[in-house]
Parts: sequence; structure tokens; C-alpha cells
Amino acid sequence: MMRALWSAASGMLAQQSNIDIISNNLSNVNTLGYKRVRAEFHDLFYANMRVPGALGVTEDQMQLPLQVGSGVRLTATRRDFNMGIMEDTGKPFDLMLTGPGFFCVQTPQGVRYTRAGAFTYSPTGRGDEMGLYTPEGYPLLLAEGNLPGAPVLFPGDTDTEQVLIRYDGSITTMHGGDPANDRLLGNIAVVLFSNPSGLLDIGRNLYDESASSGERTMLDPTNPVIPGQQPTEVMQGFIEGSNVAPVDEFVKMIVAQRAYEMNSKAIQASDEMLQQANNLRR
Repeated sequence: MMRALWSAASGMLAQQSNIDIISNNLSNVNTLGYKRVRAEFHDLFYANMRVPGALGVTEDQMQLPLQVGSGVRLTATRRDFNMGIMEDTGKPFDLMLTGPGFFCVQTPQGVRYTRAGAFTYSPTGRGDEMGLYTPEGYPLLLAEGNLPGAPVLFPGDTDTEQVLIRYDGSITTMHGGDPANDRLLGNIAVVLFSNPSGLLDIGRNLYDESASSGERTMLDPTNPVIPGQQPTEVMQGFIEGSNVAPVDEFVKMIVAQRAYEMNSKAIQASDEMLQQANNLRR
């Protein structure tokens, strides 16, 4: 019965963490580029009271084991990187990725990655030069070979209505309606990871690579289709919303709440059984 107390207690702790994760998903239902998180659980070690093949009282081999578990614990949180809702804003510097991949932005701590593409057209502080920034002020980066490079910079004479960002991420400024005056500024850096679920979420819609996120690969504009994956394209005038489905999260919350309640009942039942054992008389 003591084992039952601790097993049920581990279940209550696990479901409390599950509720915390579900609540965070629901709180970010309107966060641009947010990816919902799923809790993953593992059962704990087992007490082996009989192993398969052991001899019974009649010297017959027992084919089935006799084991009693010790409960459950939360072992990981897995992020779902399926694409969120596409919203048409019509703004020239709202960008989204239609497939896997991340925009690269420069932070004081180094290059970080994001799916939130609501960038602002703001002065750089150097004359009339303009750049693209996240709401926190982190500049969007261009690709330089296989690495993220310099920030996206616009000359001071660029009209924001004359900036064309193509599907391959190339940025072109158009001047006077004459194609001969078009100026290619570069390609937006878009990176892919073999295991995006291994990325570290550092808040502010940003991710950092880790040892488990896999190798970083720069999207090749000349060959945007990766075998076995959805094509990745940059869409101008669109933003990606959260991929949280509130109805699904509410159902998960009800299930977690009932599991928490059942574990508390198991603790109560074990306590009553211990009380009955303590009250035994000769």
C-alpha cells in the first residue's frame, strides 16, 4: 500500500505538469508562429516479484512475469512544428514560411531562429538606411553561402511599396517602374534542422540550436524542394499564426484533470486501507 501511495503521488505530479503545459498552449493561442507542446510520459521501474521461466510450487515453469510498477514521470516535451494558420495581411514586410524552416535574426547572444514573420521596417540609425526587425528589435538576416550573414538593409531612397520578396526569399527593390533599375539586395536566410523538436525555446518567439536539434542546413533558393518534405517558400504579405487547436487542448485538459482526480482517489483509498490495517485487533 505504501507503493500505491507513491505511485499515485507520481501520477498527480505528472498530471500537474501536463496541465501546466496545456495552459501554456492555450495562453499562446494568438501568438504568431507559436508551436504547441505535448507532454510525454514514461512509466518508472518495476519491482520484479517473479521473472518469466521461474519454477512454481509445482515445478512448472511460469510463462508470465509478476511485476508491480512504481508510477510515472514526465520525461520530455515535444513541440509540434506543423504549420499554423495562414493570415493574409497584405503588408509588404509580413512574411511566412509555407514549409519547414526558420528565419534567422541577430540577437546580442548570437543568431537565433523564429517562425514569427511580422517584421517592422525601421531606421538602422545610420543616415536614411532602413532595415527589417522583429518587434524586440532583432534584425532579420540575409544568407551568405551556407551561413546566416548580414542584416537586411534598404537604401534610404527605397519606397516600402516597391519591395518585392519572392518565394525563394530574394529581396528586390524596384525604382521608377523600370526593370533596369531593379536592385537585388540578397536572399533571406532560411535554415532547416533535421530534428526541430530538439531546438531550445528561449521565449520571444525565438529558438536556439542544441546538440539534439541536428545539423543546420541553409535552404538553397535554386533547389527549395527537399526530398520527403513539404516545399519551403517565403510568402510576402502573410503571417503564420499559432497551430494550437483550442478544442483539442480543452479535451486534453479534461482528461488530465480526471487523471489527477483518479490518482487522488487512489491515495485516499490506500490511506483508508492503511487505517484499517492499523486498527486491527487480536
